Amino acid sequence: MSFICNFTNRNSDAYKFSVYSKDDPDLLHLKQMVKDKNERLRTYARKHQEMPRWYGELQCVKLMARGSRRLNGKLLHSNADSSLRHEYADYFDVYLHSSYENYWLQRELETGMTRSELNKYDEYMGQARMLEWQGKRRLAA
Repeated sequence: MSFICNFTNRNSDAYKFSVYSKDDPDLLHLKQMVKDKNERLRTYARKHQEMPRWYGELQCVKLMARGSRRLNGKLLHSNADSSLRHEYADYFDVYLHSSYENYWLQRELETGMTRSELNKYDEYMGQARMLEWQGKRRLAA
């Protein structure tokens, strides 16, 4: 069952609750609710060719592992990435964030291209910019 951690050490409005297991019913229910909402939003946006601002935006559920950072005196994470790996977690904090998929859905609506078509377009545009850069370098030399 989920539980609420002390809010005084949480500086994010995205924090919802904490769980001991990734199979927690409250976590699974939240994930299903977000999945259903995102699907309704995508359907509406594609049908009406606009993002419904009144409905919010695409969201995603993120889990942050919490617990001891050391095991037998050994540090469990590198200094470059201070996130605790899930396998060492005592419990997980559950956060609800805006999804990066909002960007792709907005581009799909603006261009009329699918995600795979947008990826190909971006790849070709990158190649074109590289050729342009190389040409300008040759002219300058």
